[in-house]
Amino acid sequence: YTVTSEDGIITTKYTVSVAGKEKFYEFEEWDIVKSSSTGSSEQYETPTGLFGTSNPGALTINDMANQVGQNFGYPVVPTDGKNGKGVMIKSLHTAIVTADGQDFNALLGGLLPYITAGSLYTGTFKLNMFDALSSTKFGVAHNGKPVTFTGWYKYTPGNEYRDKKNNIVEGEIDKCAINAVLYEEELDKNGENVPLTGHDINTSDRVVMRASLQDTGAKSEWTEFTLPFESM
Repeated sequence: YTVTSEDGIITTKYTVSVAGKEKFYEFEEWDIVKSSSTGSSEQYETPTGLFGTSNPGALTINDMANQVGQNFGYPVVPTDGKNGKGVMIKSLHTAIVTADGQDFNALLGGLLPYITAGSLYTGTFKLNMFDALSSTKFGVAHNGKPVTFTGWYKYTPGNEYRDKKNNIVEGEIDKCAINAVLYEEELDKNGENVPLTGHDINTSDRVVMRASLQDTGAKSEWTEFTLPFESM
């Protein structure tokens, strides 16, 4: 904003920002992100706003898989919601195997995961193929003390449960996770917050409040959840 004095002589510019005031997160608008790889036609949709997803990692995998005629789609895509648009989040079996049986994931020594988890969160995603858990940078600035975390969801478990080495684990069923976490800011030498990642979002002593859904199995119809925030 530029404010000018009544006599028109003095002007002052102000930059105004709002943090922690967003109470409702919607998925009505989506942006398209295209691959930067030469000759690639890969692209994915991502919800507009303060969201991070695992789609960038899937794009990198699809760019590689396309070379042997495979494509796995994307773990986070728009769908019909309870009201308006919603988000479908699914984990992908991203095993790149050629027609003659070559296992690219194994040949690359674990740089490509056999399972690409579906994840949607506030924050950003910056792919680190050498340390996948650090790719997720959780959180956006928030002021105030939250009381409840509310929404609607459906859930269908996968047909197979696989470990990180691509082995099927008999008798295991995957579970969904819905969490809201409030953690304290910690600044680096540049004055920027050091975000929690997949390594420490569940263990860091910077976490001060959490609201977590206790998995109750498959839900074929839209099911409401209202989760209280509890102090840690």
